[in-house]
Amino acid sequence: MTNNKANEEISKFKLLSAYGGPGSIIHSEYGSVLISSIEEWGFIQKVQGFIAEAATTKEDERERVQRESTLQHIKISNDERLLAELRDRKELANLSYLVLMPDIEIDDFFRTIKTRDKVRLAINSTFMPKGFFNRFNHYKEYKEWYRKWQESHEISNFFPPKEGAYELKQDNIVLICENGHISDFPWARYLSFKFDNPNPVHQAVNLFDQATCCNAPDIRIIDTSATASGFDTKWLSCKNEGCRCQGGTSLKGIMSLKVTCPGHKPWEVATGDPGAYFGNSDARRKSPLAEPCSANHMRVTLTTANNIYYSRTLS
Repeated sequence: MTNNKANEEISKFKLLSAYGGPGSIIHSEYGSVLISSIEEWGFIQKVQGFIAEAATTKEDERERVQRESTLQHIKISNDERLLAELRDRKELANLSYLVLMPDIEIDDFFRTIKTRDKVRLAINSTFMPKGFFNRFNHYKEYKEWYRKWQESHEISNFFPPKEGAYELKQDNIVLICENGHISDFPWARYLSFKFDNPNPVHQAVNLFDQATCCNAPDIRIIDTSATASGFDTKWLSCKNEGCRCQGGTSLKGIMSLKVTCPGHKPWEVATGDPGAYFGNSDARRKSPLAEPCSANHMRVTLTTANNIYYSRTLS
């Protein structure tokens, strides 16, 4: 679906700073989202296109990039000293241009990006975490809620994510590691793990290789106390009648859990359709890319924590 409704203005200083950038979590009007890698950023794609066009037409590349960028309100930095320093210090021999963050405005009525001839200047993102709860505290991944909605509703009306007339509530727990990887918390696998290991485990556990609690998990998390706060009063269970873990388990101590890192890189998902600034409908159905990770373990954290993302800066 074309998610024009999801478009939102975010300050460029918030988006690219010590606390924001590719792979960072930004809190938007509709929930927390993960900023995609710069290869998915519309204005970067546009400049890449100018470079490719220059090679095809045999035109001077720098002249074409400067001219077309100016026409599309994309600014190219003229700081040759910084460019040379980056090539040398970071061994980026093919680095040719530094593109400045543009100011991107949103038409609030149509929720579309106001740019010259619909240039793709958007900064793409995806929901993170991708799990949502309905009003009865049943948990499913975004793609599952999407599929369920598609069965009986017009798909363009799904955003913000909802079930029937009620908007879904996004999960607020993720797993992070010191090497920058980030993962959704695998609730069905954790429930199965707790069934097999009822006593506290102090070493890192390979949670992502753990089987799910059943073939069709129907996960639910409820608060057993109306007055207390925190995870000690929350109860995780599966409502599938065939599940061996139906009794469920308390979430007490979950924040101290250590998990072996699967090396997930969800910011590298392909989110942009060619020729448009809206999302790629296949993105929600794909598992995150992964790489080997040398970190000792991942730890549990809240998306509202201020320790999720720190950029590497160069002065």
